[in-house]
Amino acid sequence: MASMDLERIKQTLQEFVDRKNGIQGFALVGKGGVLITKPPIGNWNQNTVGLIAGIMAQLTTHIGERLKWDSAQDIYVESKDGYIMRVACSSHMFLLVKASNMTNQGLLEVAIAPIVEEIQAEINARSSINKEARNNNGGNDSQQPQGRY
Repeated sequence: MASMDLERIKQTLQEFVDRKNGIQGFALVGKGGVLITKPPIGNWNQNTVGLIAGIMAQLTTHIGERLKWDSAQDIYVESKDGYIMRVACSSHMFLLVKASNMTNQGLLEVAIAPIVEEIQAEINARSSINKEARNNNGGNDSQQPQGRY
């Protein structure tokens, strides 16, 4: 997790907010509802963002346990004031999204899809780099000679 380019991800998230497509803010959330990026979201302060992130993380667990389903991936909450969304980026990360009521769920899904793809690409790239580093440092790679000569 620490090896992800968080500054690049934060910049990407801010660029999407700046496009004025109804998205008021994002937070990247890790396992257990822990905030990875800590920007304010719309008019929410950091405590509110953290609380809602934790609730969304717990909700997916409770749905899975109670209904005997796989964990819920995406959750959309709609009110007259706007949207709150939990959009899965990986098995251990999700985006918490706040959007205005001046848009709709379909448009939001289309707007958010490229962001999720970019974050997934970053996660996969870092995972590949970390896996390669472990293989190169392990000394037990099948292509390297083993034992004593």
